[in-house]
Amino acid sequence: MKLPDIERLREKFKSVNTFLFDVDGTIVDSLPVYLESFNRAIIECGLSPLSKEELYNFLDRGCSLREILDSVFPKKFPEREKQIELSYNSIKKYFGEIYPLNLRLHPGVRDLFENLRKNGYKIGIITGRVTTEEFEKGIIEKLGLESYVDAIATSLETRKRKPNPEIIVACAKKLNVLPISCAVVGDSSVDIIAGKSAGSIAIGVLTGVGKRREMYENGADLVIESLVELNESLQILIT
Repeated sequence: MKLPDIERLREKFKSVNTFLFDVDGTIVDSLPVYLESFNRAIIECGLSPLSKEELYNFLDRGCSLREILDSVFPKKFPEREKQIELSYNSIKKYFGEIYPLNLRLHPGVRDLFENLRKNGYKIGIITGRVTTEEFEKGIIEKLGLESYVDAIATSLETRKRKPNPEIIVACAKKLNVLPISCAVVGDSSVDIIAGKSAGSIAIGVLTGVGKRREMYENGADLVIESLVELNESLQILIT
C-alpha cells in the first residue's frame, strides 16, 4: 500500500478547480437504508438477509442492483427471473419510501462545501443511482446544499456505470471544466477507478463501503477517514 506524497499531491492540486462528490456513503449516510430495503425484499422471497459486509462488498465492486440479485438468488430458485424482477421492484419501492424520510448528511459536509465555495471551487454531484437530475436536485434541496452544488450527473445519463469514467466526464462537461481539473471524492473502489480513468485526482473517504488498502491499490491519491478530515486538510493541499 503506497501512502501519498503530500508535496506531490499539493502540486497536483494546483490544477484542480472542481470537486465532484459521490452521494451514497460519501455525503449522505444512506447505506443502512439500502441494506434495510434490500433485505426486506429478498426475505419476502424466502431468502436469508445479507450481512452489511456482504452487501457493501458488492457495492464496492460497482455491482448494479440486478447484478447483486443475480448473485444472491440460487440458480435453481423457483421462478427465478420472476422473483428477481419482483425483488428489484420492491427494493426500489422500499428505498424510495424510506430514503427521503431518513436523509442524513455525514459529518462535515456543509462545512467542507462552504470552505470549497469560499476558495472558489465548483462543486458537482456524481451519483451511481439511476435517477433523474430533477429527483437528485430535490434531494440536494432537502439536504440544504442547493446553494453549493453547481451541477448533478446521474447514471441515468450514461451508458456505462462506474468504474467507467463516463459520469465524471458528463458532470465536468456540465460545469465547463476538464476532468483533469477535477478532484473526485467517493467511498468505493469504483469511485477511485473511475476518477483515475478520467484523469482526475481521486480521493477515497472511509464512511461507506470501501477500505483503505483497496482504494490505494486502485490508485487513490489520498484516502481519508471522513469529510471532516478532508476539510481540515484542504488548506494544506491547496496552498
